[in-house]
Amino acid sequence: MKPGGKKTHSVQQLHPLESLGNAPAKTGEIRVERLEFRLQPKVPFPHRHDFYHFLFLEKGGGWHEIDFQRFKVKPGQLFLMRPGQVHSWSLSSATRGYVLEFTRASLDRNRKTDEIWKFIETAPAMISSPRAGEFAMTLRLMLGEFNERGNDFRLGLEHLLTALLLKISRESSPSPARTEGDTLVRKFQSMVEEDFSRHHKVDEYARRLGLTPKSLTTKVSRALGRSAGAILQERRLAEAKRLLAYSDLAVSEIGYELGYEDPNYFARFFRKHTGMAPGKFRKLASRTVHG
Repeated sequence: MKPGGKKTHSVQQLHPLESLGNAPAKTGEIRVERLEFRLQPKVPFPHRHDFYHFLFLEKGGGWHEIDFQRFKVKPGQLFLMRPGQVHSWSLSSATRGYVLEFTRASLDRNRKTDEIWKFIETAPAMISSPRAGEFAMTLRLMLGEFNERGNDFRLGLEHLLTALLLKISRESSPSPARTEGDTLVRKFQSMVEEDFSRHHKVDEYARRLGLTPKSLTTKVSRALGRSAGAILQERRLAEAKRLLAYSDLAVSEIGYELGYEDPNYFARFFRKHTGMAPGKFRKLASRTVHG
């Protein structure tokens, strides 16, 4: 089904901060809740959000799957989910921990938070750290601020969130080259997130950023260790895999969603970069997702 008459599927919906959680929160706010009160989701799994969703485990077990990567849940783990990622979990009733949710608007923009965002956008899905006790302590303070809602509690939450993200970012040691051209690279990543299904060539992004394709590729490669074309390709592949695994859209419809007017072009793109046809990937993913 081509754009204009396409169907809506639950996995394509980006659930906003307002639609989830037990306590009300809206874009720009920070929500902290006990994990044990969120074990049963308000929306069917698998699903995805338009906000950042962090999960910290103090005790318990089960599994948590983020974009086809399934983790065995253990105490001390911190899961970091970015907007658009598909996730699902099955956690034991004894599981305890924290859920932290926020958006980019939750923090003031300054030089230090720019560095934090750079890390968050490239951080692994799960961190198991000897600093887990520090994470738990900061989250406990945040939960107190959120529940008590005293004077300037939002400011308190913002400072604590900044501190937590700094602690998390220290788990990674980016090379000095990754600090070059950060602002431009973030703009490129934001543009890719918005337009990856409409614009498939680096030339278009370079033009909009006032650069040559070669210059953009050089700057992105220095900052991220991968070319601009690779970033764009990875984003389209990730979306294709999500839709193949979690939606009931036909392969041709998924191709249209990703901007391929000819389904054969989409099938060739997918096969070239994964080594298998979309239909075969769907069958394999279905076995993993549903059993």
